[in-house]
Amino acid sequence: MKATIVILMFPERGALNASFQLASQLRSRGHEILYLTNDTYADHVRNQQFNYRLFDLNNFYDALIQDQKAVKVKHKKIIKKVRQYLSLFRLRNQMLESFLDKQFEWLNHKKVDLLLLDPILFNCSLPFLKRCIPIAHLNTTFASYINYHIPPVFSKLIPSDNLSFTDPIIHFAQWVKLYIKTIIKDLLWHAKYGLRPTRTINTLKGKIKRNGGKYKWGEYGYRLITHELVLASSHLEFCRNLSTLNHTYIGSSVYLDRKEFESSPPIIKKREKLMYCSLGSYSHIWLKNSKSIFQVIIEAMRDKPEWDIIIQVGDITAFDKADLPQNIQIVKFINQIHVLQQADIAVTHTGCSSYKECAFTGTPMIIIPWNNDGYGNSARAVYHKLGMRINMKALTSENFKKTLELLMLDESIRKSVEKKKRKLIAENDCRFGIKYIESVIRKIHNDSI
Repeated sequence: MKATIVILMFPERGALNASFQLASQLRSRGHEILYLTNDTYADHVRNQQFNYRLFDLNNFYDALIQDQKAVKVKHKKIIKKVRQYLSLFRLRNQMLESFLDKQFEWLNHKKVDLLLLDPILFNCSLPFLKRCIPIAHLNTTFASYINYHIPPVFSKLIPSDNLSFTDPIIHFAQWVKLYIKTIIKDLLWHAKYGLRPTRTINTLKGKIKRNGGKYKWGEYGYRLITHELVLASSHLEFCRNLSTLNHTYIGSSVYLDRKEFESSPPIIKKREKLMYCSLGSYSHIWLKNSKSIFQVIIEAMRDKPEWDIIIQVGDITAFDKADLPQNIQIVKFINQIHVLQQADIAVTHTGCSSYKECAFTGTPMIIIPWNNDGYGNSARAVYHKLGMRINMKALTSENFKKTLELLMLDESIRKSVEKKKRKLIAENDCRFGIKYIESVIRKIHNDSI
């Protein structure tokens, strides 16, 4: 039974890359795959030979911001201005629903069997719920719903395999603390940027509920209560999570054939060892001290002529190449998976894609987490003995060199890395995800007979 499967991921390169292996495997089995993405990433999806339709939720929010600016210009008196702002605030969910209805009119003319939805795009489930199209989450992270069994994925905490008496209290307290912090951030965000979406405010949860959807709150905001396909292997998760969450860990899901950054320089390992450093695609935007962190690494490796060091920085203009040792190369962006296949060490923030790809290629990690799920992924990497973690605030050239020496000498980490690599390679066909998806398709087919 062949099906038409729509994939809607958060519009960023890492999220799309994480989905390509599953999509490729589904396509090879005869299913029609249709991505929904924006202008920024349409070429990236097309380069992987997938069909797509343009969809950009930012078009709605950009128009809403223009309405907000128009109010500011139109009304000079504060009372009228506040009344108009409140009116926009009250009507925006109705306006968003209308926008989504118009964007997804094509669903009235094309049969879709299943939506694989990034749980972050909670609002976008509404047009599919209205048409009774089954939805499964395609989760690019180890995030979940609020619960007391596990700490949030934004936590550095490494839980024990067995739930102790105090664990539920500690975990629930961390979830509550995260929720309060998120509410405060959302309010500050609205105060600064107006009607832009946030994790807890400006959602269609009321309309989603009226159309049969149920939801809970998680690290990235409200998410549907539906089956979650995690774009990672269970071998990279805490053991406790496997028995407490309604998730299917689909397998490694590393797309080795992906095409990206064709203009990036070829990777040629000239010296004895290769180190790859990246703090994520957004580090040059959101991490204010990213340059100083890279400078610490450069200083630490300045007297290590046996190493090739490739540093992906996002914004190459911030670095003076004239002061770089010959064995250190600064690049804007690069095809990460190709570098990791040759690297001996990776310096990473452990975003979920980086965590997976380092483990898949058997690359030990020096971990410098700095935001969101990077903390929880770093905890998982340390738990599985796949690397060592450094507190960003305590980072110096000396402790970086010390960590590198310890990592290179640690036999238990080397064995763990090799063992995990073999397991991940063996399940890169996404068999568990395929099995779940095709069981859903069979049920849909049987119900329609």
